[in-house]
Amino acid sequence: MNQLIASLMLNMHIFYLGYRWLLQPKMHLLGPASIVVPILLLHGICHLCSMISTPGVMQYGMPEPVAVLSAIGDFIAAALAMTTAFLIQQKQPEPGRDLVFNLVGSLDFLRVITLIGIFQTGTFIGGVHWIPAWWVPMLIVGHWVIFQVLRGFRRDDISRVA
Repeated sequence: MNQLIASLMLNMHIFYLGYRWLLQPKMHLLGPASIVVPILLLHGICHLCSMISTPGVMQYGMPEPVAVLSAIGDFIAAALAMTTAFLIQQKQPEPGRDLVFNLVGSLDFLRVITLIGIFQTGTFIGGVHWIPAWWVPMLIVGHWVIFQVLRGFRRDDISRVA
């Protein structure tokens, strides 16, 4: 296991412990929107990950499918996250909206991690190594938390969040 994968796994575990120790015990005191909106705002910054496709940021040889598809997926995830957060704040119920965001975002992470594994891109990321080592684990745990919110609240509560 290379150092990048080890950092990703360790940081994901640390963020998960933060959720278990700090947020989960207090979730019953918070409404779904109070939990979901801050996570969506963090996902809204996903567009920063598109730096992976910026010439000069990546080292020469970065496989184009990884860079381009990652950038596109990051923009879509950021747009979905911000749209969902805005609509929640505007109190516009639409059941399933945050489930769509969460499924699309989770599948995007799986796709990118698979591409990274296939193309062995760890050697090309240079100065943006913090994205898969720190940002990705935090966002993955954010998806987990949203799934827990969706699973834990009654249907009428979900329609107010979703």
